[in-house]
Amino acid sequence: QEAGVSKLTVYNHFQDKENLFIAAIEHHCDNLLPSLDFDLKPDMAIETALYNISIRFQHIIYSKEGLELHRLMCSMTQHNPQLVHNFFNAGPARVLKHMTRLLEQAQQQQKLAISNSNLAARQFLSLFCGHQHMRVLFEIEVAPNEAQQQQWAHDNIAFFVRAYVCE
Repeated sequence: QEAGVSKLTVYNHFQDKENLFIAAIEHHCDNLLPSLDFDLKPDMAIETALYNISIRFQHIIYSKEGLELHRLMCSMTQHNPQLVHNFFNAGPARVLKHMTRLLEQAQQQQKLAISNSNLAARQFLSLFCGHQHMRVLFEIEVAPNEAQQQQWAHDNIAFFVRAYVCE
């Protein structure tokens, strides 16, 4: 409606609902966590870059929409595994790719000593998607507030940087 076009026009462009859904996921991720956030400027401290990413990342994974989408994708694994696979590629895999690139830049700039940037990227993102996130997904706890997310970011970054500090 906002675009002033019909449903038919939208479906002609995206072919089907699944492609429209994936395009919406990509757009949402690009808006909330743009690829430019993963560019490590030579004069930027690695902790600053990681902090900015972790705050935006937590905003995504702890948002009402993010939690509901995560639950939905888990429930869809048996019914529509291709949709789940496409979702993963459009969202989590893209974030991982960008995070890997940032850590490669940190290695090149000698800000961190990382031999496997993809593994390190998975480790970093997993610090935010572990036990605490599961408790929120299962509605055992409420999502952390902004101050808690900031503290979580500082704690996880300190832990991560200690693991990969250049010596």
